[in-house]
Amino acid sequence: MSESKDAVHRRPVVNVLGSGHRLLGELLDQVELYACSGAIWTQTTDVEGEVNGLTTYDRRVLRPDVSQWQADIQSLYDAAAARSNASIPA
Repeated sequence: MSESKDAVHRRPVVNVLGSGHRLLGELLDQVELYACSGAIWTQTTDVEGEVNGLTTYDRRVLRPDVSQWQADIQSLYDAAAARSNASIPA
């Protein structure tokens, strides 16, 4: 690529916060409905020429809102615990 490293940060970027939030929301549905117990995010960092990772190609910019992701992930743990506890007789 002929672009400078700084140009990577000015490219239009897929909304990682929004797409991640939606993805985690869909996973939450799976946990609540079907006891799904895992998921994989396959692109944590960009590769040269791509702009859809959680961090930029050079790993200088972390894109997602970390507090939102923590809240979304906590809701997954809570849903899994509620489903697990619901199956245990009182």
